Amino acid sequence: MKKIVTDLGKCTGCRTCELACSFKRETVFNPKKSAIRVAKEERIGLDGPVVCQFCRRPKCVEACPEGALVKTLELGVVKVHEKKCTGCRACEEACPYGAITLHPDRETPIVCDLCDGKPACVEWCHAGALMFSSPRPSEKLQVKRLQTVLTQYNQLMRRWGISALGEKEEQG
Repeated sequence: MKKIVTDLGKCTGCRTCELACSFKRETVFNPKKSAIRVAKEERIGLDGPVVCQFCRRPKCVEACPEGALVKTLELGVVKVHEKKCTGCRACEEACPYGAITLHPDRETPIVCDLCDGKPACVEWCHAGALMFSSPRPSEKLQVKRLQTVLTQYNQLMRRWGISALGEKEEQG
């Protein structure tokens, strides 16, 4: 199954992917309405796209108490039934990749739908950091290694009392 595969070494942090996505989805240039986001971690000099990983058994779907999220068979994407959604954020909290956010106007999840098989983010990524392909076994291993590194980094940052990558800072 094809999905969006990222090459962190090529990402420049330009955020063109966010603009292309929001324009394709909403016909506005607004990164807050995009299904892909570029995470910037200045402390370690990391820019990287965060996008749905199209899990076999999506935790976001399992977590939804209203059944508002459903995985489709044709592309394997998660579809949102907005009328069923209560905006409880259970899906957002359940996503292990931080790839789900709530739409700022509708309070419903924004989930990548692969633009029906022609992802705008991939098309407009001038650096070649995004590809639409079937991940090779070596790329799957790379993703697992990255997850381990980010988990260890987050644990270290929390130990030092610093908000970790991908975590929301507490309002105080």
